[in-house]
Amino acid sequence: MSKNKFRSQASSSRAFSGAPSSAGIFGGTTAFGASTSSKLSYVYEPPDLSGIPEPNVVVSFKNVQKKDSTTKAKALEELQAYIASLSSNNGVDQSILEAWIEVYPRTSIDTARRVRQLAHTIQGQFAKATGKRIAKHLPDVVGSWLAGLYDSDKIVIRAAQESFKEVFPTKEKQKNVWRIYLESILRYVSDAILKESVNTLSDERMTSPDDASTKYARVVGAAIYVISYALESDDLTEEILNKQQTSMNNILNQEKVWQLSYHDDPFVRRAIYKLLQILISKVPKSLDLKIISSCVLASGLHINQVGSTLEYVRALSQLSKFAPDVWTEYYSATGKNTATKRLCQFLKKGSQGGQSEYWNEVGALLRQIPSTVLVPSLATSENDVDAKLMTIDAFHDGIVAKDEPRSNRIIAWTAYVEYSRNRLYHILSDVERTHLIRIAIVPLFNQYIKPTVELTRWTIPTAQQRIICVKVVQHIMDSQSIFTDVWQQNSAKVVKDLQISLPEQSKNYSKSQEDLSTTAARWYNIHSVVSGKDVPGFAISLVKETLLSELKAAVATLRNRNGKPYGVARLIETAARLAPEVVFQSGEIRNLLSKFAQEDVPQLLLSPSATYLVEFLQHLENHLDVNAIWGETLRLLIGAPESTYKYNALQSLYESAYLAKWTNTEVLKSMISSTLQQAVESGTREKWDLISTIIANRHVPTALHVELLSAMID
Repeated sequence: MSKNKFRSQASSSRAFSGAPSSAGIFGGTTAFGASTSSKLSYVYEPPDLSGIPEPNVVVSFKNVQKKDSTTKAKALEELQAYIASLSSNNGVDQSILEAWIEVYPRTSIDTARRVRQLAHTIQGQFAKATGKRIAKHLPDVVGSWLAGLYDSDKIVIRAAQESFKEVFPTKEKQKNVWRIYLESILRYVSDAILKESVNTLSDERMTSPDDASTKYARVVGAAIYVISYALESDDLTEEILNKQQTSMNNILNQEKVWQLSYHDDPFVRRAIYKLLQILISKVPKSLDLKIISSCVLASGLHINQVGSTLEYVRALSQLSKFAPDVWTEYYSATGKNTATKRLCQFLKKGSQGGQSEYWNEVGALLRQIPSTVLVPSLATSENDVDAKLMTIDAFHDGIVAKDEPRSNRIIAWTAYVEYSRNRLYHILSDVERTHLIRIAIVPLFNQYIKPTVELTRWTIPTAQQRIICVKVVQHIMDSQSIFTDVWQQNSAKVVKDLQISLPEQSKNYSKSQEDLSTTAARWYNIHSVVSGKDVPGFAISLVKETLLSELKAAVATLRNRNGKPYGVARLIETAARLAPEVVFQSGEIRNLLSKFAQEDVPQLLLSPSATYLVEFLQHLENHLDVNAIWGETLRLLIGAPESTYKYNALQSLYESAYLAKWTNTEVLKSMISSTLQQAVESGTREKWDLISTIIANRHVPTALHVELLSAMID
């Protein structure tokens, strides 16, 4: 095609923009010369510039219609400067105003942000400069102006807002625009969504496919937000809306509108999901559920929802609550694409980079979906149980998906457990419930107590592990047989671990003891849950029984190995600290620990377990009389030779609340005096560290501070 045809626009103000070809931009047919085109189409008849008295303004208008964005922006800046230069006595010429009314809608959706920004700013200038004269032209531009308020770019939105508020400064005046020009606004929406396409908005000769698609998405997305505001806003009375009911129905009942729910651009999808929620809330009877089910549900679940997952799930949740039969009666399954499989495909993708709130919304959605979709009607034989748990499997796959943000997993696992217990569990048979807990819940518990590589996919984030695991345990207790098996298995592992922990001379001795300590902390952290209110009797009895076995094994191991496996001592201390409700309410366990404290603890203080045994004695004070035990312990420490173990024992003792009894305990007084004397005489750092520990102890009486300071001065 010759270049002369493209020069016609510059030489004649009446020439058409674009070639007189009927070929589509990216295939298909253009709207050239057809009644379906609108003022937004790139195929248009340029405005009549012959009546404009200013030659420079004519040139500016011609340049605004050029293809190059830089040329357009410069021309708009010239127009902006020209309008600003006009005095109140020398207003805007009518021919200039009419030319602007022709070019503004198309310019306001240009691919270049700067062009769109300037277009909205100048629209405000024209409106302000022409006063009441603009009124008769507003029907032609009000849609474009308001659509600018919902542009995908914040700078453009700000420009549209500022220009609109400058012309209509009060809330009441802004409301009146919507009230008076609603018919024109809806016409713009209809043109943008129903008449235009990627092909009609952009010229492929001048616009890349990506830019053309982005432009179309921005235009239709903004148009959807405009009609959404009209429906949602309190500015428009029911009477006003009823007058435009036909126009609105002509838009909302078109399948093309709802096909945008699976558009590639998230801006468009978010807009359509918001519209759906508003329609459900305001005018639910206007929805064609067959179309909604096909577009929003079946197709929407199938695509990637990156950038719109949260809005999509919220819309689905509201839709499912309003019309759950969109999943069944109105859902048209083709081949294997059942509603259940589509749902599972969606869940497996996780939040797709979305916010953590997505998972809460997924939980809300699953509460609204019909049970026949969550658990499809398969054969009832045991061999098909796994197939009935498709949704919980997909939920799990989504949580551990490669691209799922780790920060989302706390809320995700919480929603997962709640879905299993509060929804899925109640629509399964007894056999299926047992299977559900065993394969979908128990691995979470086992991985929490003692993590393994095999169960990595069941790892709960550290920050909220206990909170989530509490819910897990409560769910497991729904099945007595499974709870009994799981609890006994984990208890047996604890006993085995403490019995085979590595000896002191082993290379991995410290790691072995620390691993045992970590397992004990997690294990006994859960015991308080099982001893609380509303816990089944079978669970309480089982926990006491296993705890007694564990502590018997721990005491025997610590005694036989002379306190060297300090992880075992820490296990005993941890049980007394984290599970006192179980430990001290059981007569057998109390007697076991009392005997251990009296007969073994004093002898074991000069061992690697010293620190944890001192802490253990402190836990006993509120439940047993341990004064005699403390006395025997102190006497042994005073007479013991200097060693690292003795130092660690004294350090733990001087950090403890037991120092509060200094006034009434002669043995303690003697020990502290001996420590001070050794510090003064030897001057070693270790001895002075012990004195510093005593002084820093908040439980120490003032009298002891005074005595220490006096002795140090003397």
